[in-house]
Amino acid sequence: MVIFVFTGCSGTSEESVTNENSGPYASMSQNLDQTEEELEAATEPNTSSELEEEPPIPEEVSTGEEGEVLDEENPCGETEVVEELIDSGSPTEEELESISLAINEVGRSAGRLSALTAIPGTDVFLLAELSGIVRQMSVTEGGGILLSEPVLDLSWGISQEGEGGLLGIAVAKDGSEVYLSYTDLDMKSKVIAYTLDCHTPIPGTSRELLSMQQPSTNHNGGNLVIDNEGRLLIGFGDGGGADDPLDYAQDLGNWFGTILRIDPKSDIPYGVPAENPFVGQSEIKPEIIAWGLRNPWRFAIDEANGDLWIGDVGQYIVEEISRIPQSELSSGTNLGWPAFEGGRRTGKPRPSEHTLPDIWYNHDDGRCAVIGGLVYRGKEIPSLYGSYIYSDWCDGRIRLAAVQEDGSIVTTQTSLTVPQITGFFEGRDHEVYVLGFEGGIYRLQAGSS
Repeated sequence: MVIFVFTGCSGTSEESVTNENSGPYASMSQNLDQTEEELEAATEPNTSSELEEEPPIPEEVSTGEEGEVLDEENPCGETEVVEELIDSGSPTEEELESISLAINEVGRSAGRLSALTAIPGTDVFLLAELSGIVRQMSVTEGGGILLSEPVLDLSWGISQEGEGGLLGIAVAKDGSEVYLSYTDLDMKSKVIAYTLDCHTPIPGTSRELLSMQQPSTNHNGGNLVIDNEGRLLIGFGDGGGADDPLDYAQDLGNWFGTILRIDPKSDIPYGVPAENPFVGQSEIKPEIIAWGLRNPWRFAIDEANGDLWIGDVGQYIVEEISRIPQSELSSGTNLGWPAFEGGRRTGKPRPSEHTLPDIWYNHDDGRCAVIGGLVYRGKEIPSLYGSYIYSDWCDGRIRLAAVQEDGSIVTTQTSLTVPQITGFFEGRDHEVYVLGFEGGIYRLQAGSS
């Protein structure tokens, strides 16, 4: 079957084959690890190469305000670039607890949502669905959203088995390329790039940056983030199974259980930044800047100061969030897994050096899998400025954290919840959008005092 994907600006189209998969995030929703027998079975590659042809089914898309269109005089939606951000500190503990917030659903997609990214200098986003569909998302003057027809369809080559799918999306700082992270039909994690024209991927321009065979179908990671210098950060989980059975997360000779930093445009297929901690060490992957992670599902760079915040999904007992200051990113940071789950020792050998997380919690209150967030740098909620926002997959409650003058971090929880949060994302204006797995798109706003 051939699908023509039409763009709103240049009129180009792309041909692709569609394959529907089901059952995503089953293991995240329960946060259960596989038995050894399940792990062995999961390592068998998907040998099916034939995709069943089915007639196309139009997908209904709900938006905030129907019938509005982009400005015809400015079809690509260019806007002025937001001024440089200032790190003016974070709320005190008392201030953090007094912040009043509201969450409003501004739109809904029929697809299951995995990630969102803003195109720099515009009010246009690219919205990723787990199946491999990418749409443009624009914000109306009334605060609602408009979703386009698909501008990219990778569903023909994506596996949604276990925790697989289209997992991450990011756009280059100059808006010239979009980067996508997904698991293919053989459960290989891939990161690819497409050239953008008028915020739309150009057919035939895809190139592979890197790939890695997954030994299992969970702990795939897949998040993508662009840092302040335009470099691409990539997260991978430990390969799956209980207690990191292959001891990958402490092995610097592979990419499992790590966050990588590459320069996607300085070389082919990519360059390695000279300040990465392991450049020139032959037995260590030079892309690595952090390791000892189980499944860094969501992480973010604070644009005001360059700090890296990582939400690492735990195993049976502990969820954790770590903050790595910008000044330490080029030194390399070991976050301890599988020897440590948060501050809890496991039976695995203890590394010579590691860093404990800044925030950790157990599952006693029904939480099961941390959803790392971001530091708020918008203007609509002044009291929230400098606060870190995060949640948990099982309870969906939005929580806040703030770094204090002595370097400690305090936390509080709000009364706001979103079912099955998949992540927090920001627009050009640094206002925060929240994605729900089943299609809800929400915007964080100031509450009534």
